[in-house]
Amino acid sequence: MLQKGRAASNGGIFFCTERIKFPCVYADITHHYVLLFFYAEPDTLMDVRFINPVLETMVNVLSTMANMQPDVGKPSLKRDEVSRGDVTGIMKMESPQVRASLAISFTKPVIIDIVRRMLGEDIHEIDATARDLTGEMANMVVGGAKNLFAAQGYDFDMSTPAILVGKDHTVHHPFTGKTILLPFTAEAGQFFVEICFADV
Repeated sequence: MLQKGRAASNGGIFFCTERIKFPCVYADITHHYVLLFFYAEPDTLMDVRFINPVLETMVNVLSTMANMQPDVGKPSLKRDEVSRGDVTGIMKMESPQVRASLAISFTKPVIIDIVRRMLGEDIHEIDATARDLTGEMANMVVGGAKNLFAAQGYDFDMSTPAILVGKDHTVHHPFTGKTILLPFTAEAGQFFVEICFADV
């Protein structure tokens, strides 16, 4: 049976005010509003307050910097280390309360489109410009989410982004824990955000 947690509004984002259970079955962004619904599953407890800041920041960064309005698909648990994109930026976020890592994986058509939109450059391969911009996108998303986390009382330290390139490359999160996969669809194709929370 589909279960919906209590929701509260915070700066245009709706988030569940209690801990819920994954995997979720539906997520939708409409005019930058996020409402998440979840099935209750045993042994998969996760707090969506750590996910919505990433969703909000990802959409805001692309909307502001690249004039893109991506749609978010159904989040799920990721059970392997195979990248869903062709270039990935990954960073660690650590606080006294929570340790996590975030990876953003762009397919080749999407990162080429972002380079064109943000830098005005026409590229045809994942070159140094695309790799650098992937790292900068990870930096902006984690930095923006860090500010939203701070409003909730979580003071995260950020690592510098590591860049991974190649078809089916390995995305190895530095913590042992569940990894949430958030798929996005843009005009040029798909990209993916992974969030791994360290077991506590």
